[in-house]
Amino acid sequence: MTCTTTDLPVITHPLLTTAPPHITGVKSGSTRFMISDNPETIGKPTDANWPVKFTNGFATLWHDYVANKNTLTYRIFVWHLNTTGKTLKYGVTIGNGSNSTSTPGTIQISNLKHSIVTTGSYVSHGICSAQALLANTLDSASPVDTSITAGNVGLVKEWPVESGKLIGGIIEFTLKNTSSSTAPMAFRVRSSVADTTTANLRTNSTPVIDRLGTHPRGSWDFADIQSNISFQTGALNSYQYYSFSNGTNDNLMTQTSSYDGGVNGQAYGDNKGHYGVKNKVNITFKNTSTTESRKIKVFVTSRVKPFGGAIQWHNNAAVRVPALKVGTSTQDMVQVVTFTLAPNASATYALTTSTAGSLSTPGVIAIQTLAP
Repeated sequence: MTCTTTDLPVITHPLLTTAPPHITGVKSGSTRFMISDNPETIGKPTDANWPVKFTNGFATLWHDYVANKNTLTYRIFVWHLNTTGKTLKYGVTIGNGSNSTSTPGTIQISNLKHSIVTTGSYVSHGICSAQALLANTLDSASPVDTSITAGNVGLVKEWPVESGKLIGGIIEFTLKNTSSSTAPMAFRVRSSVADTTTANLRTNSTPVIDRLGTHPRGSWDFADIQSNISFQTGALNSYQYYSFSNGTNDNLMTQTSSYDGGVNGQAYGDNKGHYGVKNKVNITFKNTSTTESRKIKVFVTSRVKPFGGAIQWHNNAAVRVPALKVGTSTQDMVQVVTFTLAPNASATYALTTSTAGSLSTPGVIAIQTLAP
């Protein structure tokens, strides 16, 4: 996974004491998305705070079921810490549930890319993984099983996870029905863990374990979010602020809208932090002065808790954003870009963000008007 080792430089900004306007988002793209982040900590069955019970040596952390598709691309965000005191095995499996007895369909796994590793450096890896997602530099890899016949379970990828280490990152792959003469695919995806490194994850058919803590798990029919905002130049040196991943207007990956969601479902929480998501904000800039150019500076900062991850300005390279701390009178922010608008001119650019695992949202876009 290609990841630059330097972050954008941090500058100091006066503390934001009021909530900025919330950006409104809409679904984007056809990639299906899963988040497996609950329980974030996998403890011993007797653990007072994180008791994860294994059934026949297995635990299903999250799952998804899809039918009536001939091809589908997946993105999964994984974030689990092993505190069991022993090495576990984590992996992603696909169960081919084709019920066409005359021409049973085979599912092919291809285009596998990922940033999943075991690590003790949670924030650093979260930032690196977010940058790799935006930069399209996830590692290419071969699936363990390239095809899955009807009625069988295939293994996409697996990893040993030492105690005290986190298994985390993003994995993407494409599933395809290999024959046009068969019925559309029907399959189940499992985020699975075994309590021994010799276990065969393909044999895990246990139900999803009870949720623990507040972190999200769920599945949705989109993986990215898009928004549109307008900025008009203001008084010289003034700022305007816009809140993204705000938990309200762009909170589209909810427990209610998830597969296996709702009151009686196993999904839990909202992916309001947009972990594993490309969050694209199209910004239309307008210079309201008819006689003078204006310099525009764009920044990203936090709201209440530290935001961090990666950002991409228009078609430029994706860059790392460190944890942007919020103090009692000041807060950290990073400068994204500086450009000039001619008198009465308009321009539209995109700012895409991805939140790092272990960091927080909301994030804030700050735009400053300056003399040329």
